[in-house]
Amino acid sequence: MRGQLLLLLAAGSVARVEAATIQVPGDYERIQDAIDAASDGDEVIIALGTYVESMIDFRGKAITVHGPEPGVGIGETQPVVDGGGAGSVFLFQSAEPAEAKLAHLTIRGGNAENGGGIRCEQASPTIEHCTIENNSALAEGGGFTIGDDESHATLVDCLIAENQAEYAGGGVYGAAEATPTFMSRPSLPRNPERVPRPAVRPHVGA
Repeated sequence: MRGQLLLLLAAGSVARVEAATIQVPGDYERIQDAIDAASDGDEVIIALGTYVESMIDFRGKAITVHGPEPGVGIGETQPVVDGGGAGSVFLFQSAEPAEAKLAHLTIRGGNAENGGGIRCEQASPTIEHCTIENNSALAEGGGFTIGDDESHATLVDCLIAENQAEYAGGGVYGAAEATPTFMSRPSLPRNPERVPRPAVRPHVGA
């Protein structure tokens, strides 16, 4: 009997806990609250609508945060996350791996020193099928900043448009060795800078 009990305990210890699906706004009104409740492997699904929220931090979690998938691609109806001019909209700053994914969202209205739409530092997330538009930065990376050599973000089929930066990288800015990986050709129309430079800026001085 004791041997059977030990066997059952051992089996229970290796049983895989099923990933959870967390709904916004069904389970949580705020995206940040849903992320805080999530664990590695979980999904946070955001319903169609507009969410005014900024400084949304993945907190190092290997989770997927995404809207509905209306046929894989961009330019279709997506939930809108609007930063309201109160900082970066999304943050990756705690060694998030490639399994930390952001997908099927429109990200707009961010305004920060660097990375108005998304700021990535010491992290390597994956951004898929997102529209990053109408964000601004006081320095670099109106749409997206990859701010250090430890970060290697991947962007897949993203539209990055109408963002602006005062200095460099109106669309995307990458510091030194941290240039982003584009899994398909990005669409980068109209991302102006006060100092004219390419929409994708590898680093100052390039």
